[in-house]
Amino acid sequence: MTSSPGKTASGSPRILVVLSERERDLFFPGELGKRLSSHVPERAWIFPERLARPFGDLLRAENPNVLVGCWSLPPIDRDALDGCPALAYFCYLTGAPRTKMPRAFWERGGVASNWGNAISNTIAECALTLVLSCLRQVPRFHEEMHIDRSWRAPSSDLPRSLFNRRVGIHGFGNVARELVKLLAPFDVEIEAWSAPVPPAVFEQAGVKQAAGLRELFANNEILIDAEALTPASEGSVNESVIEALQPGAVFVNVGRGKIVDEAALARRAARGDISIGLDVYETEPLPADSPLRGLPNAVLLPHTAGPTVDRYPYCAIAALDNLEAFLAGKPLPQAFPLDMFDRST
Repeated sequence: MTSSPGKTASGSPRILVVLSERERDLFFPGELGKRLSSHVPERAWIFPERLARPFGDLLRAENPNVLVGCWSLPPIDRDALDGCPALAYFCYLTGAPRTKMPRAFWERGGVASNWGNAISNTIAECALTLVLSCLRQVPRFHEEMHIDRSWRAPSSDLPRSLFNRRVGIHGFGNVARELVKLLAPFDVEIEAWSAPVPPAVFEQAGVKQAAGLRELFANNEILIDAEALTPASEGSVNESVIEALQPGAVFVNVGRGKIVDEAALARRAARGDISIGLDVYETEPLPADSPLRGLPNAVLLPHTAGPTVDRYPYCAIAALDNLEAFLAGKPLPQAFPLDMFDRST
């Protein structure tokens, strides 16, 4: 008995799971691994680090209906996609399916999902951590206590609080909306701006829409960048926008490094009149000779905002919910449609 293209001999969808061993252990421990194996046995999983031939060749040979993948999944080009006509659903465990699958997949009717808002709260939590670290001058006091083994001088600047501040948010996706929730106890005034977001979205969230990006930076004491990287947003936080930050401002970026003119930000921070907290950079890993390194008013993290190690299984739960919905012919809970392809990072 022969099977249909992309399907098993029994007629059920053929599912190809492409995960590194580390990703498998992080995302699918214990019962979650068993839940995935109930749909596809582990012997059908592909570990990219063990591949002995180009992934595109393997994909064409397998011609699955469903592809489950993560960061280690090799990017699929148009030729490989054309050689896999049965592929109808791409279940991506993490952020942006567009980094692995070409636009043509959506254009031919394919559907995709990602982790949705499964880790938006942890990224928002990291943004809040960076804001508080800047206001409380954690880098300077850390160095003085550990390196200099000194104590705060009576004449030194005192820490500041987040309560009753004016906060601006660049971007208004899942992370920004989670951030609004976390900021609520601090009684802050929140203003936000994102070019693709309709005014009604800000209104529904009870957040003031800024007149523009430069106005957002000029009118608020704390700026948090959570914008998606698109051709339109790349480099949008330019030198003019950065110079609009008022003295004493805090700038935090948990979006994407390429949204910001990093050289201009480093120059402004080196003047010492603003504080910055960064989790993302124009080049990652951050070069050892970056002018951002060593600044006493900069909190630098190595792109660790999310997911935290304890939240990986929640991403797997979201993926399994999507996979099971697809297999049951139901709408995907965290669908990633074509319009999101065009405006996501």
